[in-house]
Amino acid sequence: MPYDPGCSVGTQAKSTAPVYDTFEEVDLLSAIPIFGAWLTLHLLGIPTAPFLVTDFCAAPPGGDLPDAADWLKLAFPPLAAVTGTYGRLGNQIKAWKFTELCECIGGTGGTCAAAPYSISSPTDQGTSAGSRTTGIQTTTQVAGTYYGADIYCISGGWSSYVRLWDTTTTTVVAEKTHTFVTGLNRVLFPVPYHAGASENHTLSWTGSSSQHYGNCGSPNSGGTNNSLLHYGISTENSTDSAVCPTDSRTYKAPVAPLFCSSGAPDGVAYPVTPPPDADTPTDYPEPPAPVTCSTEQDICDLLNQIMKKIDTVKLQVDLIQKQHVPFEYQLSTVHADLTGTGEFTASGILGLVVSVTDVPSTWGKTGDTPSRYIPALAALQEGDAQGFENWRLVHYLDETFLETHATSTTIRYNVKPGVTITVTELERVP
Repeated sequence: MPYDPGCSVGTQAKSTAPVYDTFEEVDLLSAIPIFGAWLTLHLLGIPTAPFLVTDFCAAPPGGDLPDAADWLKLAFPPLAAVTGTYGRLGNQIKAWKFTELCECIGGTGGTCAAAPYSISSPTDQGTSAGSRTTGIQTTTQVAGTYYGADIYCISGGWSSYVRLWDTTTTTVVAEKTHTFVTGLNRVLFPVPYHAGASENHTLSWTGSSSQHYGNCGSPNSGGTNNSLLHYGISTENSTDSAVCPTDSRTYKAPVAPLFCSSGAPDGVAYPVTPPPDADTPTDYPEPPAPVTCSTEQDICDLLNQIMKKIDTVKLQVDLIQKQHVPFEYQLSTVHADLTGTGEFTASGILGLVVSVTDVPSTWGKTGDTPSRYIPALAALQEGDAQGFENWRLVHYLDETFLETHATSTTIRYNVKPGVTITVTELERVP
């Protein structure tokens, strides 16, 4: 299924987005936390060159998003490659990036709460004593979104915060710095706040020391409630602009929330719908938790642990290399003057060198150099208590047999009558 940003008119770059951006490896961890550490942008077909954000946001990225089967296919890279898994994972990354940089173009608005009262022509009460933070209390009746506020400023020309506080009156859940002009100001939060039903909030804005005190009527008994919002009293704080206003105001404040339940206000850009969470298998193992260090000694201890683990791995790799892909070997135990049949013990050897010391002059051989004796002069067999491999035939006066098994513990020999051999074990170099 392709990604759908949920925009009715179209999409555009956010006002806060950079002019150019790039995909980075860290985007993989942000978009697909479990698997991002094991994938690369190149593998997923994502370009790493800078791109123009306005072009990127002009239309949502196409192509299907991954499903649960795609994550399982990552365990079988050839299958993932031929069935398009990597491409669909790349689409997931692009869709995630789209939500970071782009927004929906505003169109016909949704269902929005009516203002508590008219704020278009407040009475000017003159300058206030110092800067003041003015607010209005609200209670949501349905789940919806705070997009910002309409605020009437009697004396503009300064910048300040507009904030939405949660029910604790200590936590800001959305805010915007706005340069106020004289008259009606529409202030939109960069990130709208999605609220559930029956939540209490305070919407506030801070004036300058020359702010004129706006009077939208009295008494200060709230506003006209509607099906989306119920309004409480207007509040203020004249001592600290960074604190939620909780004191009762003399008059109703010239501020109205922009709260909607099904889409943004008319013409207001709104966030795109993010792609669905990666449909990963529920029983897939989580990546290891990141290690934290608070002191230099913590770092040293961690490095020592890492070095010990690396040394252990190196010892195992060296052993495997020397046993199965040796660059060299050395001569070890010699078993001389072997005749007839018998066996000797050997463990962890790389191979055997066989030298024929006596052979009847009448034995058949080719005219090649070196001569090949026919039939075989002797045969060797390696194995252990569970059984033995096929015989290895000796046709030359000097032969080397490699690729013996490290698990073999016994070498059997069968030397033909009249023939004497010497067998030397080959072992790995320490």
